[in-house]
Amino acid sequence: MEPLTFLAILQVALTIGGTMASVNAQRRAMAYQSMKYELEQKQYKDQADSEALKTLMDENARKKKYFEQIDENRALLSITGTTTDSASYRAFFKAGKAVVKSDLEKIKLMGTERRLAALYGVQQAGAARQGVGAGGKAGIISTVGRSLMGGYRVVKETKPSWFQE
Repeated sequence: MEPLTFLAILQVALTIGGTMASVNAQRRAMAYQSMKYELEQKQYKDQADSEALKTLMDENARKKKYFEQIDENRALLSITGTTTDSASYRAFFKAGKAVVKSDLEKIKLMGTERRLAALYGVQQAGAARQGVGAGGKAGIISTVGRSLMGGYRVVKETKPSWFQE
């Protein structure tokens, strides 16, 4: 075997080895990035579930406060001698009920907004995870292509006996 041919084969083999190492490193990097975004998705999902639970707890706390206020107001009104069938008694409690209903709607709305923000994070992390796969594959193809072109150049320059253009 000619020394020049041997060097060309050696250089091509080293290029192939380097390419394989680079491709493996890119695959590992893709896997780590994908796991990172998968974990982010899970964290955002957990946050969304947490927000739903927090909203429910806030609603229950507001209802509990309302019922405590009703008990206090009934006690105060009974001291003044106001009966439950009087118009002022009904108007007083009707107004309190309207306020609580409005408060509960606001609590639900704020909770929904927080939950939707977390779900948007789930969606964004999922899109980023898909992008990692596409970008990683393109990087691998690019690396292999560059290596093939480099190997072709080496063989073309050394012109071993087995290479015919």
